[in-house]
Amino acid sequence: MTSADILGVLALVFAAGLLVSVLALQRVSEGSMIAENMTYVLAGVVCLAASVLVGWVARFLPLGLSSEMAEMGSDGLIIVSMACLAVYFYLVRRSMVLFMRAARGEAGTDG
Repeated sequence: MTSADILGVLALVFAAGLLVSVLALQRVSEGSMIAENMTYVLAGVVCLAASVLVGWVARFLPLGLSSEMAEMGSDGLIIVSMACLAVYFYLVRRSMVLFMRAARGEAGTDG
């Protein structure tokens, strides 16, 4: 087992733990601005785990997938993951800003 394989296993273990944590947080915070958009976090974590799996598929299953194609697919999934997380944090921030403005009695839009 190479160091890349060990890192891949660690990444999958952490992704599984993160998925469990996100699902638990979603249940606890049901109805809140955090849980409302939790789907984006779940999608981001799944994309991160899939990026590891793409590398393993290229290495262990000869499906005609070159290492360059696997690396490009893995990088693409990481970018999608970051985009999902960015959308989640933007939406939560927007909700919090609107909530704070409403609590202060201010009118206006997103800040």
